[in-house]
Amino acid sequence: MRVTLFVIASLLVDQLTKIWARTTLIGLPAKSYFGDTFRLVYAENMGTFLGLGADAPLVVRFTLTIIVNAVLLVGIVAVLVWKKNLTSGERWGLAIVLAGGLGNMIDRLFREGIVIDFMNMGLGPIRTGIFNIADVMITWGVVQLAICWWSASPRGSADPDPSVRDKAGPTRVKLPAILFALTVVGLTTRLSADTVVYRSSSLGGRIALNGQILEFNQRQMTFRVKSPDTIKEIPTEDVVAYLADRKTPHQKGLEAIREGRYAEADRLLGDALSAEPRLWMQREIVASQIEAAINRGDWMQARVKHDDLVKRDPESRHLNVIPLHWHDEKLSADERRWAEETLAADESIDRLVTSLWMRNSYDRLIACSWLLVSPDKGSQAEKMIRELLYSPVPEIRNLARCQLWRRELLQRNLVDGDLERWERQLVDLSESYRTGPMFVLGQGYERIVQKELAAARYLWLTMIDARNVPLARAATLRAAGLLESLGQLERAEQLRQEAAARFPVVEE
Repeated sequence: MRVTLFVIASLLVDQLTKIWARTTLIGLPAKSYFGDTFRLVYAENMGTFLGLGADAPLVVRFTLTIIVNAVLLVGIVAVLVWKKNLTSGERWGLAIVLAGGLGNMIDRLFREGIVIDFMNMGLGPIRTGIFNIADVMITWGVVQLAICWWSASPRGSADPDPSVRDKAGPTRVKLPAILFALTVVGLTTRLSADTVVYRSSSLGGRIALNGQILEFNQRQMTFRVKSPDTIKEIPTEDVVAYLADRKTPHQKGLEAIREGRYAEADRLLGDALSAEPRLWMQREIVASQIEAAINRGDWMQARVKHDDLVKRDPESRHLNVIPLHWHDEKLSADERRWAEETLAADESIDRLVTSLWMRNSYDRLIACSWLLVSPDKGSQAEKMIRELLYSPVPEIRNLARCQLWRRELLQRNLVDGDLERWERQLVDLSESYRTGPMFVLGQGYERIVQKELAAARYLWLTMIDARNVPLARAATLRAAGLLESLGQLERAEQLRQEAAARFPVVEE
């Protein structure tokens, strides 16, 4: 009876934690805790224990995950019911394996062959696969059985001599225990520091892999799986979440950004960059440096770092941290001088080479955004912005179009049709580039006194992309003012408190 109750309770815990993972973790970036010892990341496992066989053909996966598992589980039940001479440890070990096996079998039968995994553990380069409570139960049960068989003596021996018993024991009992232990170690530990979860169009569901990220750009992630040693090319759009091995200065730099210590973050990230051999991770660090520079108002540093990022890889995933102005920003004398010189420069030579053209286009777009609302340089900046509408780079074209909205705010009396046009144009811009345009869109709705729509656009920054902290703070406070004017006093006060807590003004 106790064994039966334990199996039922274990199944409840396993299914409840999977429901929690599906409702809480799905669609979110992977989370890391305790110095990256423990990770939470949602994955859908199409394979067997810890994802083994996930890429196998459908017939093989069905045989392994359904037929073989069902036979094993029925066998465990038969042993528990009819074998009377089991020790207490063996009985509990089998029950624990049964509970884990049933937990994953329920998933496969009622979730179209998919098992939900969400935990990962490791130290340094040695990590487990992504697992769930049922996998923990299976591993625990196997270890329990191994311990029982290791410590057991052969039963039914006619020779009571302890020396005979000791000689037989290792051969008949300890060898299976060793094999079981080695199997558990081999299945659960993998020499790999990076984890990726991606959508599989051929298999359906989400596949989780441990290994090494070799490259990661706008087009794809190149991922090396070490057992067996294979290279997978995963389209970037299919990457759901990933966690990578980051050195201590890098981790501390990211933590400093989250806490608003931007000058310290820049120093730590500089140390991390000099010690980082992986090219794709170097670009990650440079992107974080740009974010820190923008948030402390050092636009020239952000511009220099963005140029460095384009030089490193014109297809970097992080070009969306381009330091454009979307709101009232202050420029230093050096920043204004650079912007004016960029507007006046003859770019004809750069147009001969595509990479130089792209780099120069980014610089011109940045310079134009800095001067677009300037009384003396705004018209010149607008003219160059309109030239960028013909850029071969889609992001530059679409960002230039959105920058023109700022001129419309200055020069025109907007009507509903203008904002409808802006909304249509915004669709052409990928979500990671929408932060600034969404702020301007909020200003547009505020101008035509559509306060609810304006507040909704401002709050998009708070909910979806708040990397530009000053812009997110301004958007949150504007939304609070609009809601207050609509009589939503409690919500307005909540937003002001949120702005103070999440987006404090940091003096460094």
